[in-house]
Amino acid sequence: MHAHTRNAASPLSLNALPPPAVVSWLGFAGLIPFAAPLLLGLFEPTLTPRLLHAQQLYGAVILSFLGAIHWGLAMVMPEIESGRQRVLFIWSVVPSLIGWLACLLGGMEGSLLLSFGLLVQYACDVYQMRCGGVPAWYLRLRFRLTTLAVLSLLAGAWLLA
Repeated sequence: MHAHTRNAASPLSLNALPPPAVVSWLGFAGLIPFAAPLLLGLFEPTLTPRLLHAQQLYGAVILSFLGAIHWGLAMVMPEIESGRQRVLFIWSVVPSLIGWLACLLGGMEGSLLLSFGLLVQYACDVYQMRCGGVPAWYLRLRFRLTTLAVLSLLAGAWLLA
């Protein structure tokens, strides 16, 4: 085994993460696909339905990404009780299913379901922080990103109404 290979049983260290400022920049850059369809639609209104569909597809991808974080937590926190670990694994796939259903619905209903999914996911992240699963800076960042993503999706739903 190479010296740089990590022991599979050892948990990841939160100290190994990039500085919160770097993660914040990446997070805010990830909001571009939420905001760009709204801005582009102002200049080319005929594209608005297609642009907002693209926004919804991206919202579903992001919701899946956020669910996957809980899968990752379940894998790297061997010290948690098996019941909580099981809940983390189960919950981790729910956001993907919500995103998939939202894409099937499309239109205003899809945007509203994605907004709901992002808010529920944030509530789950709050719970994880209280249980010691995520650092406080992550939750502050998630609040800002979730707020802006939901506002963008709601604006899109309003445009589709």
